[in-house]
Amino acid sequence: MPDSEINRSFRSRFSSQSHWGLILASAVLLILAFPYPGIFPLAWIGLIPLLEAISVQTPGRSFRLGWVAGFVFQLGLIYWIVVAMHVYGGISFPVALVPLLLLCAFVALFFGAFAGGIRFISARIGVPFFLSAPFLWVALEYARTFFWFGFPWESLGYSQFRWLNLIQVSEFTGVYGISFLLVLANVAIWDGIRWRRGQVRGRVFASEAGVLFCLAGGCLLFGALRLSELEGTAARGKELRVGLIQGNIEQDLKWQPELQAETVNIYLGLSREAVREGAELLVWPETALTFFYEDDREFRPMIKAMVAEAGVPLLFGSPGMDPPAIPGSDAIDHNSAFLLDASGNESGRYDKVHLVPFSEYTPLPWILGDLVRFMVGLGEFASGRELKTLAWGDQALGVLICYEAIFPDQVRRLVAKGSTFLVNITNDAWFGKTSAPFQHHSMVVFRAVENRVPVARAANTGISSVIGWDGRIGRQTAIFTRGYLVDRIRTIPAGGKTFYTRHGDLFAKVITVLVLVLWLFAGARKEGKGRVPGT
Repeated sequence: MPDSEINRSFRSRFSSQSHWGLILASAVLLILAFPYPGIFPLAWIGLIPLLEAISVQTPGRSFRLGWVAGFVFQLGLIYWIVVAMHVYGGISFPVALVPLLLLCAFVALFFGAFAGGIRFISARIGVPFFLSAPFLWVALEYARTFFWFGFPWESLGYSQFRWLNLIQVSEFTGVYGISFLLVLANVAIWDGIRWRRGQVRGRVFASEAGVLFCLAGGCLLFGALRLSELEGTAARGKELRVGLIQGNIEQDLKWQPELQAETVNIYLGLSREAVREGAELLVWPETALTFFYEDDREFRPMIKAMVAEAGVPLLFGSPGMDPPAIPGSDAIDHNSAFLLDASGNESGRYDKVHLVPFSEYTPLPWILGDLVRFMVGLGEFASGRELKTLAWGDQALGVLICYEAIFPDQVRRLVAKGSTFLVNITNDAWFGKTSAPFQHHSMVVFRAVENRVPVARAANTGISSVIGWDGRIGRQTAIFTRGYLVDRIRTIPAGGKTFYTRHGDLFAKVITVLVLVLWLFAGARKEGKGRVPGT
């Protein structure tokens, strides 16, 4: 073989290996950016290796590289699905891998569409990554809330949940505004590296750096000013003391009938302690009671008596039941939250609207029904009919059961109905001692900022916490500990809803429309020269 052919073969093989290394580097950086360990600055550079890998690839190959990066990233992010299904669901490890791999493969399609899409637009109409990448990323994140059953778990912007000044802009853009800024920063920093290598003209990088500086600086300045402004407003709000009860009941034990009495006594005892510390509202987690509260004759009187004795309302999770739709048929089961008033009488019930696939209902039952029947402690619940608030004195509680809190538009609609603060009850025991409880908790922070309402979060095994209207996390519990937490919630006086509460995901919708127009325009053009974007 001639030397020239040997050299070309070697360069091709080396380049291919380099590309795989780059996309794996992106996946690892993004995994580390989210809890746990949550090294959030990595999100500002995590996409750079992927951008480098696809910069000279065809759109088709870019899609494949992006899909692999997305698959590895999701595998490192949501590995805990296997824990839920194998350790607590009672199915074999190989079978438990199937849903995880299917979900990772599905979500990875959006990463592939991102990588292939920006290369397609670049090749057809020469639009640089800086002008296409953040728009396409946001459009795909928004689309991810709708496809199949919707799974917007840990969108890129959630990685910044602790940077309070930055995330305040979410009251206009939702979490998508932070994702937009992060992708923009990744491209600008990448172009800065390429400028140093002589691959990008200085004026191009200077303009990108200027835009990034203005947008990031504007967000940080707005956040600082907005926090100062709202601090004064909140000082005139009403202060409430909420007691969050964390029973820490093991998932593989909680559904055993012989342990129901012990579970109820744990919650009653912790509640009495919280009342002695001044709690004005008690909150128990999702399915704290594993029996139908409305039909129970043994434990229901005990719970009502404790509430009446304490004179403090109680919100708790329990299975709910509706009468059969047709006489003679089965009753309709729900995953519900009940509110008892200070006298112990039921004053409201909310039935979970957005159910968890593979846990509360079976998606594609004609295919996956046999798989779910092997799992222990799982139910077939019916979705609630409507989003509604529960009245507590002059307050309106917006209840979010489990992962309903990760769907921004659902939470927004609940606040638009008049919720003065939100209560998130959840059972994260399914996840075990993994990163999932920390990830779940981080996303709730944005719901508070988007709608300017505080959130009280009670989790069976943690993390239980109070999150202020500014996204600031107050006291919080450690995971897999038994105890209670009493903390203050301060509501902002009524004076109008936030832009996000009133208009929802307008930012993401406008961007999605712009991306569709750009995509149609690129599709109508013939293949261009495929130049490296941004030069």
